[in-house]
Amino acid sequence: MQDALAYLASLRTIIRDLPSQAAQVSSLEQFIETAFRAAETEWPSFTSHRLISQTSSLLSATRSVRSNGEIWSLPIGGYTLELTLSGQHPESFWEAGQLWAQIVTQQWQLQQTITSRTHTDSFLRERLELYEGLSQVAQRVSAELASEAVLVAACQSIVEALQGIDHVGIVINDHAPDYGTVLAEYPITGAIGQKIQLAGYVVYEKQKETLAPFVIDSVAEAVEELGPNRETLMAFGIKSVMILPLFVQNQFLGSLGLDALTQVHHFTAAEIEILTAIAAQIAVSIQNAQLFEEAQRNARYQSFINSITAKFQGISDVETILSTSLAELSRILGADRGFIRLVPSVVDESLEESSPVHMPANDDEWVEM
Repeated sequence: MQDALAYLASLRTIIRDLPSQAAQVSSLEQFIETAFRAAETEWPSFTSHRLISQTSSLLSATRSVRSNGEIWSLPIGGYTLELTLSGQHPESFWEAGQLWAQIVTQQWQLQQTITSRTHTDSFLRERLELYEGLSQVAQRVSAELASEAVLVAACQSIVEALQGIDHVGIVINDHAPDYGTVLAEYPITGAIGQKIQLAGYVVYEKQKETLAPFVIDSVAEAVEELGPNRETLMAFGIKSVMILPLFVQNQFLGSLGLDALTQVHHFTAAEIEILTAIAAQIAVSIQNAQLFEEAQRNARYQSFINSITAKFQGISDVETILSTSLAELSRILGADRGFIRLVPSVVDESLEESSPVHMPANDDEWVEM
């Protein structure tokens, strides 16, 4: 999961000097060679390369995986750059390589046509800004406890970074089986704090078992995948949906949901990978917040026990101990009245041992305040 963030960070470094490099060479071949040397420094798994002439160039990138490595063929400005890589690499690296080839091509076109940078590579730079924005979400969530404000801000950042995503929400499982609570959402629709029923929801059942992302590019066509839940999602106007499980050490905590409402959104492999990394950070943050809240609760309980125990020092009679306990319990719980009922024990002569039995109310002893 973290590979995607690392490759995108290195890609930013690689393309930083492309404008000056393009201005210093006189041919596309020289520019590609210069750009490749910069990429090779950051991505040392490249073992060899060759530039194929324009007549043999490809229209789209291809990738061949072999037992001892991979072969990439990347179209760059009418040429094909064929790369040999050692070892196997994740999908995020392949995505970064294709993006690099596109940026190199457009940077050369920019230099040749003498147009503004924003005109020629705005789309590619928007994609980089997307990944940078999402990586900042992961960093913030991992650094802070999962308060409502932090989680809402994370949802907002995802909506703003992903073009075509209209709503993001976070649901956490309740202790009651098959129910959840909405912890955060953006835009705010008033759902935060609401209980929702998860029983019978196909995605919920699948994610408890697989802990895998659930991606539907077209809700209208996902008859088998969504089953009876398809009609419900369509009634809410959801056209595309991705639901990422929130879990820590195989403990399923809840889910992060992304909804496309205005148009169908096709989730890319890179988007799924980087959002899975963000979901992992959110899950850890939520668990840390739960552990912190539990620690605070235990500390309050211990402080309460210590305060009562301290008042018992030097007290020898039972009635005073009970009265003191009752007064402290009432104070801590905010009760207006309280009582302790003592049921006396009687001797069962047939067993010749003492055992507690219930006596009529008028034989009980009471301590009341």
